[in-house]
Amino acid sequence: IGLHPDLASTPAARWLDDNAKDATTVMRLAQMAEVRATAASGVGLAMLPCFLGDVTPDLVRAHPDVLVRQTLTLVCRRDVPDDPAGRKVIGTLVRAIKDQSAALAGDAALMQKMPSGLGIAAKARHVVNKGD
Repeated sequence: IGLHPDLASTPAARWLDDNAKDATTVMRLAQMAEVRATAASGVGLAMLPCFLGDVTPDLVRAHPDVLVRQTLTLVCRRDVPDDPAGRKVIGTLVRAIKDQSAALAGDAALMQKMPSGLGIAAKARHVVNKGD
């Protein structure tokens, strides 16, 4: 399962280009959720972030090592940091990312303890929904 040309500049796509040139690509997808679902359905091998693959019951790592590393950058519209609710969501996301940094870096043992994944989006929704 390859990555869509829109993702060609990502580290995962570059790794696939460098290391899987002779592989048969059955399809190319632009969303990691689609890649995960397609791999879990048995269509083929896929390059996924550890935090997605490790929490998917039908998937196992095909290789024990983390093959690609990528910097995670939190971005938002320019006006969001000026809004108190926006600052609160940013703070929640930053704390969640820091709290889960080892899992995001590919520590499989930590991910196995987290059946629902990182829960970062759920934490952000909670802050927004509280409305304070």
